[in-house]
Amino acid sequence: NNGEDFEIVFACIATGVVSGIGFSLMLKRFGASGGTYAISALIKKAKPATNIAYISFLLDASVVVIAFFVYGMKITPVLCTLINLFIANVVVDNMLSGIKNGYKFEIVTDKPNEISAELIEKLGHGVTEIRVHGMYSDSDKYMLVCIIRKKQIGEMMKIIKRYPDTFASFTKVNEVFGRFKR
Repeated sequence: NNGEDFEIVFACIATGVVSGIGFSLMLKRFGASGGTYAISALIKKAKPATNIAYISFLLDASVVVIAFFVYGMKITPVLCTLINLFIANVVVDNMLSGIKNGYKFEIVTDKPNEISAELIEKLGHGVTEIRVHGMYSDSDKYMLVCIIRKKQIGEMMKIIKRYPDTFASFTKVNEVFGRFKR
């Protein structure tokens, strides 16, 4: 029986991955399969910050929980379905956010030309310079804004560490539009 249980779990995982890839491709093309993804896509259109995969999982999970009571309180099909849904939605979330996300660095410095030249040369992304005034130090400074890919964070940190009087912070950006070099 352990072999059958393993096969069922493996099937749930495999179908979750395949379903997630299919749903991701469909949603990237502004389509929906109907049901909870259609509702999630409409919610996303009204509120762009909404995570489609999370909303869809909550809606689907609520249907599965109700089905547990309607179809004889069998736990194995419910758990298998929840595993499948969870994996599918994790795949959807990663595939959708992996395309358009980035990391925005805000770097406050006295050396904007040197740092921006390094960022452009080594990371291949544009840099925006903003004049700012440091209230603590009561001095004029520059803030550089640069959006990069996740895999470039380490190189960005190396560059920033070479400038000890520099302050930097970064945040994840969920949607990047325009001429962002992937």
